[in-house]
Amino acid sequence: KLSWWPNMKADIATYVSRCLTCPKVKAEHQKPSGLLVQPEIPEWKWDNITMDFVTKLPKSSQGYDTIWVIVDRLTKSAIFTPIRETDLMDKLARIYLKEVFTRHGYLSQSLVIATRVEEAQILGVELIRKTTEKIVQIKERMQAARDRQKSYADLKRKPMEFQVGDKVMLKVSPWKGVVRFGKRGKLNPRYVGPFKVSWKIQ
Repeated sequence: KLSWWPNMKADIATYVSRCLTCPKVKAEHQKPSGLLVQPEIPEWKWDNITMDFVTKLPKSSQGYDTIWVIVDRLTKSAIFTPIRETDLMDKLARIYLKEVFTRHGYLSQSLVIATRVEEAQILGVELIRKTTEKIVQIKERMQAARDRQKSYADLKRKPMEFQVGDKVMLKVSPWKGVVRFGKRGKLNPRYVGPFKVSWKIQ
């Protein structure tokens, strides 16, 4: 039996908008929300790093089964340190001091000028000048690449900003949805929630 009534389409849209299950399983037919946000470019080498752990490797003769990867975000220089997956935080801190701090030190922005003067006394003004020029060149090229990547990414996205107190849905990957809900295909939820926004990170 077919049914129809005045303003039927608007009534259906209103009903669906109030249904909590509908937005969880509904397929997207519009651009994803949120423009690309990129981290700031570091001011100097080894001023900002990233870390990763490659685990579950075959044990070496010394019992190492994990590789600790530490990468400088500016120069992309990397340090690969063998560790054990069971190593505690205090041991990792000692390894960091030995492998990273002793080689590169800590260069905060407030100490850049003083450190450059000390280095110049040891290594010479010309070497410091060339190093500084290379760092500036790296930063300029990184900025150009970032701007290009952002322009490409934002073409396929739409701007959206949430405020503290808003309720939002969290998108889950298809496989995580299957693992969590035990459903496949169209009935597999694409979102979970709603969750309340507690604070915003600037």
